[in-house]
Amino acid sequence: MKRLYLTELKGSLVRARTVLAILLTACCILVDSIDLAPRMFEKNSPMDAHYFWFHSITYAGIYGKYFIAVLAAAVFAGDFCRQYRQGIWRYVIARMGVYSYTLEKYVCCFLSGGLTAAGGGFLYLVTAGSYVPLFNRARYIEIEFLPYAHILDEYPVLYFGIGLYLLFLSGGFWACTGYTLSVYLPLNYSVYAAPFLFIFVLTRMYNIFGISDDWRLDYWLCGRSAPLKNEESLLVITIAVLGLCCIFGKIFSWKLSRRLEYE
Repeated sequence: MKRLYLTELKGSLVRARTVLAILLTACCILVDSIDLAPRMFEKNSPMDAHYFWFHSITYAGIYGKYFIAVLAAAVFAGDFCRQYRQGIWRYVIARMGVYSYTLEKYVCCFLSGGLTAAGGGFLYLVTAGSYVPLFNRARYIEIEFLPYAHILDEYPVLYFGIGLYLLFLSGGFWACTGYTLSVYLPLNYSVYAAPFLFIFVLTRMYNIFGISDDWRLDYWLCGRSAPLKNEESLLVITIAVLGLCCIFGKIFSWKLSRRLEYE
């Protein structure tokens, strides 16, 4: 079983689509502040890497919030669509069983989506860090209200490590939302667009019902808010994300069983 997971994961990551998604993820962080991006490459630039991260990831620019989620889903979330289109899905499930099939696919989907998002974030940080500092402490007053701000002030590398971990959880979570839709609507483009639409609807619902920023999952995943006032928030966020992905898996397996029985 372990070898099967590794083979599936390797197959999803070692291909041109994944490399392109990682490159585009890194670009998304810059594009949200495209007017200032050229200044990062100037000699003695006053910019820092956190400025672009803040405006794209933390404060959820259009590319950092929506398109990175789509790119994370594009790597693996269409896998069931491919098997369904080729007509092999029924034979694969007959060999593996619904439970094992669902578990394998969700583990691979989560890991591939998370590694794509975090890989793009890491690529951006490495590139930006070669031109500007990770954080200019003169900007601390601008961000001191954010979770983990004290870590950024003292240990920028640790802060961005936390940021990459949250990006990993975010990419994995949104990829799994797309994969869940695939069993209901096995069309690639619908699956890839699912995270975009889900984020849009979720954001509108938060606003309509007046949900506090402290309890918004999308804000947890971008580091804009946190459920607790200390680093234990990361454990709560991890449990919440994995719990929701397990629920997605249950929904997927139920519908998959229905397809096997009635289709």
